[in-house]
Amino acid sequence: MLLKLLVAVHVLSAIVGIGPTFVMHLFLRGNQTAAQLRQSLDGMAIVERFPKVGGPLAVLSGILLVALYRYGSFGQLWLVGSLALFILVQIVVVGVAGRQLKPVMDWRRNAGGQSETVVPLQVEDALRRVGGTMWLAHGLALALFLLMILKPTATLW
Repeated sequence: MLLKLLVAVHVLSAIVGIGPTFVMHLFLRGNQTAAQLRQSLDGMAIVERFPKVGGPLAVLSGILLVALYRYGSFGQLWLVGSLALFILVQIVVVGVAGRQLKPVMDWRRNAGGQSETVVPLQVEDALRRVGGTMWLAHGLALALFLLMILKPTATLW
């Protein structure tokens, strides 16, 4: 019973922790009016809270599953690869995309971002750069899910 509960917590927290990565592209798309972009950024602020809880919970529950229920050694390719991919997704989304979003967030915070009807070119450029970065994050997250589902049997040590 506890195993099934822990698996359910792990799967749900993984979806909650990584899932918003796939939704961020919708919020950060280009060719929005200023009002639409402000609304998208407000929605993004709500959605980005989920990975802060789901991500660490997925890692913790995954470690517990391996440690308590003999899912194999910690040297398995799928386990090490999944942890590495999770960390890479976090670096790409928080570190790279977060830095690329700075002009967008600065625009949103200043008075112009509150009243402008047209999105400035600098903000559009930042959104375009973030879009490419989010495609990278999507690929990494997809690879992470595939490793977790397929669980290749190779071991690294």
